[in-house]
Amino acid sequence: MQQNHRQSNIYSKQGYSLIELMVAMLIGLFLIAAMLTIYLGSKKSYAAQQEFLTLEDTGRNALYELTRIIQHAGYRTANLYPIGSYFITTQPTAASCSGSGVNSTSSNIASVSAITTVSDGAGADTIGVVYIGDSQLNEDCSGATLPADCQIGAAISSDSARIYSSFDITTDANGVPALTCHGSLQAGALTLVKGVEKMQFLYGVDEDMDGQVDNYMNATMVSSESAWNHVINVQVAILVRTLKEVRETPVAQSYVLLDKKIDISADRYHREVFTSLIRLPNTKS
Repeated sequence: MQQNHRQSNIYSKQGYSLIELMVAMLIGLFLIAAMLTIYLGSKKSYAAQQEFLTLEDTGRNALYELTRIIQHAGYRTANLYPIGSYFITTQPTAASCSGSGVNSTSSNIASVSAITTVSDGAGADTIGVVYIGDSQLNEDCSGATLPADCQIGAAISSDSARIYSSFDITTDANGVPALTCHGSLQAGALTLVKGVEKMQFLYGVDEDMDGQVDNYMNATMVSSESAWNHVINVQVAILVRTLKEVRETPVAQSYVLLDKKIDISADRYHREVFTSLIRLPNTKS
C-alpha cells in the first residue's frame, strides 16, 4: 500500500505534455493576434476620427478668418472718407503718411506686389477688400497694424489710411494647400489655415439700390467699379481636405462650389465643402 501511494504522488507531479503546451501556445497566439487586430483597427479608426474633427475645425476657422476681414469692405469711418472701390480690382499704390506737419517715413503699404486683386478661377478664386484705418479698425488680415501717422486724423489724406487685405490659396513644398493672407501692412504672405484646397466667391449685387441682392455674380461678371460698390454681401465656398490620408483606397470625386464644379483626381484624402454668406454693412448706401 505504501509503494502505490508513492507512485501516485510521482504521477500527480508530472507537467503538461509537449502537445498540450503547443496547443496552449497556439491558442495564445490566436488571442494575441485577435487583440492586436482590434488594437490596430481602433488606433486607425481613432486617427481617422481625429482627422475628421480637424477638418471640421479647419473649415470653421477658414470661414471665420474670411468673414472677419471681408465684412470690413468699404469701411470709411463715421465721416465717410472717400475710398474709391471697396474691393481690390487693380494693383494699389502706396501712399506716404508725411505732410501737413506730420514728419513720417511711414507708408500704408509694405509691399504693393504682395497684394492680390479679385479674380475668378476654377476653384482658385482670389478676393481683396479695402477699408479705411482709424483708431477702431487698423489691422490688415495678418494682424499687422496701420502706423498711427497713417490713420485717419493724422494722415495727410484718406489715401494714406487705406488698408488692403486679400486672400488666395497657396501650396507649400510638401503639397499641403492653405488659405493665405496678403495684407498691405506686411511684406510677405501669411498662412492662415492649412487644408483649404479650393475657394469660390459670388458677389451679391444690389443693382437698383433697394437694399436687396438682385444678382449673384462671379468676379468676371462684376465688370465696373460702380458695380463693385453695389455689392452688399459675398457668398463663399471652400473645399477643405484632411492633412493626412484616411481612405483605404484612392477615390476620384467631384464637388460643387457655388457656380463651379471641381473634379479631384483619385487620392486617399477626405474632403468637405463649407459655405457661408458674408454681409457687408459698410457698402450699403
